[in-house]
Amino acid sequence: MVKNESDFIERFVRVNSRVIDEFFIIDDNSCDETVSILQSLIKEGFTITVVSLGTKAARSQYRQNEVMNWLLRWSYNDCQEKPDFVIPLDADELLFLKREELESKLSQLQPGQYGGMKWTTFVPHNGSLTNQDLLKKRFLPLRNEQYACFKAIIPARLIAENELTMGNHALKNNPYQVNLNIDLCHFPIRSENQIIAKALVTANKFSLKKDKSPTEGYHIIRIANEIRKSKYRLTEEQLEMYTLSYLGVEVPKEFKVIQDFMDYEERLPKYTPESLNLAAVFDNLILDIVNE
Repeated sequence: MVKNESDFIERFVRVNSRVIDEFFIIDDNSCDETVSILQSLIKEGFTITVVSLGTKAARSQYRQNEVMNWLLRWSYNDCQEKPDFVIPLDADELLFLKREELESKLSQLQPGQYGGMKWTTFVPHNGSLTNQDLLKKRFLPLRNEQYACFKAIIPARLIAENELTMGNHALKNNPYQVNLNIDLCHFPIRSENQIIAKALVTANKFSLKKDKSPTEGYHIIRIANEIRKSKYRLTEEQLEMYTLSYLGVEVPKEFKVIQDFMDYEERLPKYTPESLNLAAVFDNLILDIVNE
């Protein structure tokens, strides 16, 4: 389920296609080039189904968890070939391990069990990512996460009688998640424009929320205020600092080596724009507010 991921959606498809055969993607009213990039990848030969949530009025009734559980079943029922596993991913999550390694780990699951992949968060350490940069040039993985977080990988035979929890971290009422020792590589912040858009749009939405508690959204509002003080331009040091703050990272900033990431021979994207179009993002926010 994606919204305004034009800076990363091409990498999401190209990297993950080494282990994933077919993609089912819901677009939540993106105002950037996300959908057109996906259409270009479809023409290139990737097996991708894209569905739009439609207008703001149509979206007002949905709940993310309900949508993801619907998508879980729909993707299983509508795949061109019935899958062995369904992997609910966000558009900023990449799997760098080789397919045979993933299949070997999945083969260890016993009946009734499902897999868990541990988040490893990458932070920018060398400026903003552009479409002319390799990921290795711009990112390092944190050695320690503030919170240990797993994402589910689900055998098809369990889909009919199970539902995902919020965030796709586990199956409800199923305690049999097995840590597969897989690094699910997480790239939540990739560029100056992206974190400016995330912080300001989210902070403005919180300011409009009628029943917001005094502490709700505190950290993102604080980042937004710091960005305003910086006149909407960030240094490399600020980009890294705000990324860690956005993630709530308070542990010592130490990095590790993920060999699968280092071994991956990345291709530069063909369709990714040079940078996120902030004007389009904020115009879309204003239209949403006006329509509301």
